[in-house]
Amino acid sequence: MGVLSKFLVDILGLRVNKATCYEMMHTWNPNCYGAIVDSLWDGWLFSLKTYIIFYGLTSIFSAKNIRQVHWRKILIDSIRSSFFLTANLIIFLWLSCQLRKMLGFFTVPTLGLMNGIISALLAILIENRRRRPLLALYLTNLASETAYHQLVNHGYLKYIPNGVVIIFGFGLAGLLHLYYKDKLHTSLRKSIEYVLFVQWTFHISVLNVVVAEPMHGVLRDVCCNIATVISQVQSPSVFS
Repeated sequence: MGVLSKFLVDILGLRVNKATCYEMMHTWNPNCYGAIVDSLWDGWLFSLKTYIIFYGLTSIFSAKNIRQVHWRKILIDSIRSSFFLTANLIIFLWLSCQLRKMLGFFTVPTLGLMNGIISALLAILIENRRRRPLLALYLTNLASETAYHQLVNHGYLKYIPNGVVIIFGFGLAGLLHLYYKDKLHTSLRKSIEYVLFVQWTFHISVLNVVVAEPMHGVLRDVCCNIATVISQVQSPSVFS
């Protein structure tokens, strides 16, 4: 670890922070493993509530009949995804403490980058393969917003009103470009097609209500007006 410390500090010139992991990471409990145990139940319960609501609403809205919703599958998927998020949290905390003990200090890569990448790579193995593309899409959007805010806060970029919306627009344009080029994962394509189908169905329904139903009355009024004009033109008094 002495070689790694020398590389990070002397060669790369990174600033170090001598604070303990208790002061920087888990302030609710001075013991590293005690802090992990404390966050285990609360983190899993919060994740379970979030995923049950998310998967439940998604299944209800996508099903034509609420009786077709597979509630058991929703529960199993929610539990699995909750373990994925909880594992990410636990591994992140554990690696943060271990890196601090091995190096004797915190620095930029060890404060969140290295342990974040490792914990994400290990935790994603728990999640269902079919959900990984959607998860990557969501986190890419979230990461771009976070990077934009950090660059603005540190003065690397000028503040632009609605800058996050602009970034989201570029990301959405790139996503649709890949969609039309047929270069997206199957599950991601199905999700986009589902959203487009819902929007198209909604617009068609609105047009049917606004345009189709009153069309008979509109045509009747147009025909009456045309008949009136023709009768007036054919009348001799018009040319007198």
